[in-house]
Amino acid sequence: MTGSEPLPKKIYEPHQKFVSQRVQIGEDEAADKVVVAELVRKDGLLLSFENYAKDKEQGFVKQPVEAGGNVYTSRNGDEYRAEVAGYPKIDRFVAEDGETKCLRVGVEPLFQISPDNMKVRVAIHPPLVDGNSLQQIGLDELLTEAGITYGLDREQLTKAQHCIDEGLMEFNTLEIASGSECGRSEDAYLQFEIEIGPIAGKELPDGSIDFRERRIMVPVSAGQVLATKIPARPGTAGVNVLGEEVAAAPGKDITVKTSGEARYSPENAQVIATADGVLSVVRDSVLAVSSRQEISGDIDFATGNIESNNSVIIRGSVQPGFQVKAGGDLEIGRTVSSAVIESLANVVIKGGITGKKTKIRATGDVDILFVEQGRIVSGGNCVVRKQVYYSSIHADENIRCRKESVVVGGELVAAGSITLGDVGSDKSTATFLAAGVLPERLELYRHLKSQQSELQSEIIRQLETGGGRSRKLRNMEREAAGIKQKLMRINMIPGTGLYSRAGVGDDDLFTAEEYSAEYSIDIAEIHIDVAGTLQAGTMLQIGNRTLTVDKTISNRVFRLNGNLKRIMALPLSRRRGG
Repeated sequence: MTGSEPLPKKIYEPHQKFVSQRVQIGEDEAADKVVVAELVRKDGLLLSFENYAKDKEQGFVKQPVEAGGNVYTSRNGDEYRAEVAGYPKIDRFVAEDGETKCLRVGVEPLFQISPDNMKVRVAIHPPLVDGNSLQQIGLDELLTEAGITYGLDREQLTKAQHCIDEGLMEFNTLEIASGSECGRSEDAYLQFEIEIGPIAGKELPDGSIDFRERRIMVPVSAGQVLATKIPARPGTAGVNVLGEEVAAAPGKDITVKTSGEARYSPENAQVIATADGVLSVVRDSVLAVSSRQEISGDIDFATGNIESNNSVIIRGSVQPGFQVKAGGDLEIGRTVSSAVIESLANVVIKGGITGKKTKIRATGDVDILFVEQGRIVSGGNCVVRKQVYYSSIHADENIRCRKESVVVGGELVAAGSITLGDVGSDKSTATFLAAGVLPERLELYRHLKSQQSELQSEIIRQLETGGGRSRKLRNMEREAAGIKQKLMRINMIPGTGLYSRAGVGDDDLFTAEEYSAEYSIDIAEIHIDVAGTLQAGTMLQIGNRTLTVDKTISNRVFRLNGNLKRIMALPLSRRRGG
């Protein structure tokens, strides 16, 4: 060693204050022994750098120690203690510099309490001859110390005590307490005082879908009460395992909107028709009363384009190149070919739509027989009764296809759930299915991806032509970095902020307004049901998670797993239970 080389550090190891040893688990004597630690109480001392001050003068430095889960340190960093009763564990690892050897001390909790404080499991480890265990410390005493006082399951506690008394040389975990869940809240809704008939695409209490033909343009009279708003009601409060009251979530309110010859009176919470006409119901909370206009034949050169503030019935077809716009419900008796259809209410097309230039847009629901190379944008549910062939359907609620239907190519994007029959074929391009995804956010994501691609191409061109580190290049690189951050953090789930909070960086890319949201859907309840066969290669998305199906399967429901981090497939019969 030369004089210029630093002297090796003298490491002062902490003193371990709990007992641990390797023991045989179970009855298989050939199995490897595992390290088992004694049970420590809350605030129990785990590691200590006692007498370090004296050795520090001799050039010793403390062994780096990281406080892991359920561990806290003293102010001077000389002691590491347990935040909860449990089983300590020490791991050795090398720091990121690749040289420094470190320790990590953590505690596996004796009582594993769920994040919402509604469930408790007890972890029973094998007892050590020379260490504390549940044989020395009463379970009831530790429960009281942890504040677990409510919903104790005496039968499970008896099982746990049996494991403890027997001194079983194995690891056991038992659920020993559960809180009382809050009663279900009720959302506000409109109670209709007249018979409005079936609403196609609605989910029934048994989980099936109502595919009866939708009734639209319900006749009403002046002065008739159409609906009454029933206010939201919170559920009953619950109690968690700590004995704390858990307030029930408030029910969601609705804003009643009217148009045409309908008026809402907040004083008596009623919607009343102010003139004779027909009723259009849009997304359950928008009511419009208008006149009804009927066209007996096709929309063609004889009629010209149709633009009406009323509800419209067209008994024939809409020929290529023509437009139909209605302020109320719109019903078309036959087909639509390469035409544009718009309604501020609901659209029912008894035939189908064909042609790449065909566009259907409705503020409410769309109910249609089939779609071939067309585009549908629905503010409510979209119901397809036969097939979707290389088409695009975007819905702000659910997309419902009958179990006998076929979807080939194209994309279906719904803010709610999707139900389908057969999807794809071995000769078609892959189909894209997205549920729990706001269609406009998916469009924004694609727009940002396009911008990113264009910027990257321009940056490469600048570098290839000798642009060097010009100001223009630096600005483009900064813009590209900003787009990348947005792409990483854009949130597809309805009711959430546009960007994840984790996306906020030094550049303050995202504003507070982009995070705000009144409520979000329960993404755990969103599902994609396939009653037929799903072709391999189909691309799925639920919320912010994606999956490409690698093999052809049948009769499956796709939803997010328990931690909402991946899409899983279950037998269709298990959809209701998850």
